[in-house]
Amino acid sequence: LAKERLSIAVGSAAAARRALALATNYVNGRASFGGVFGNMQHIQMKLAQIRGEVQVCTTFVDRCIADVSAGKLSAEAASMAKAYTTDLSFRVADSCLQAFGGYGYLKNSPIGKLMVDQRVVRIYGGSNEVQWEIVSKGLGFTPQRMGKL
Repeated sequence: LAKERLSIAVGSAAAARRALALATNYVNGRASFGGVFGNMQHIQMKLAQIRGEVQVCTTFVDRCIADVSAGKLSAEAASMAKAYTTDLSFRVADSCLQAFGGYGYLKNSPIGKLMVDQRVVRIYGGSNEVQWEIVSKGLGFTPQRMGKL
């Protein structure tokens, strides 16, 4: 399961990078409010913040790839990579879609398709709630199950 979860994380990190590239290219060519949309400070800061988050995520995923190559990838690290990366890729796709306006919501737009795809990856390989439960065990917690209602 660890390798499956890592492969999902790799795909999600790539999707986050793709969403950022799509948004950056789009805003640099979109005229709005009397100028290029990408020249607006808020847009620049938002995309810069996303770039930082994607880079940190990619660095962790790269570390997990090195660990799996060395036979040292733990279930906990794979679960962290899968849950964090898929959550991040969805947030990045959502934020980048905003830059596209109404066009971004079309299923045939590149960012629209990416958004739909990133919603479902949070369920593949075990839901992210299950992944965080695995991580919580590494912190010494014992999962509690509710009794019958």
